[in-house]
Amino acid sequence: MGYCSIRVGLCGVALTVCGVPAAQAQTSVLRYGFIAPGVAVCCGEAERTGHVGAGVDVLWTDAIGLGGEIGLLGISDSAYGTLSVNVSYHVGRSRQDRLRPFVTAGYTRLFPDAVVNMWNAGVGMHHWFSRDVGLRAEVRDHIYPRQSLHVLDARFGIVVR
Repeated sequence: MGYCSIRVGLCGVALTVCGVPAAQAQTSVLRYGFIAPGVAVCCGEAERTGHVGAGVDVLWTDAIGLGGEIGLLGISDSAYGTLSVNVSYHVGRSRQDRLRPFVTAGYTRLFPDAVVNMWNAGVGMHHWFSRDVGLRAEVRDHIYPRQSLHVLDARFGIVVR
């Protein structure tokens, strides 16, 4: 995956985050931003991390979604771009429940200096303050199996629908 395809992917995520409307009545678009302190663990050692980003989750049914996000991950003195594509499952009813848990899993790519293909899994919840604005809290693990590397984030942010 070269720089051109990364740019195309980033443009697609940016267009969706910036306001592409839901295509059907049952489709719901969740846009979010997050900050995430964390830790990278590999080979018996641990380093503190910081991760910021924004994403979108399109719920095609009331529960199942497909999403993408872009971010910046700092580990020690290095910074990496992150690009993720995920599927998600949201528990409960979208408009009626103030607390809505979810699970997510997918693919993460670190770039540009060190191109690393990872997979990720997470669990979290949305707490809706109003009909369209809420708090997003999530724990996500980005996993690179070749080196037993885990980048574990504790994410906090705002979600808008």
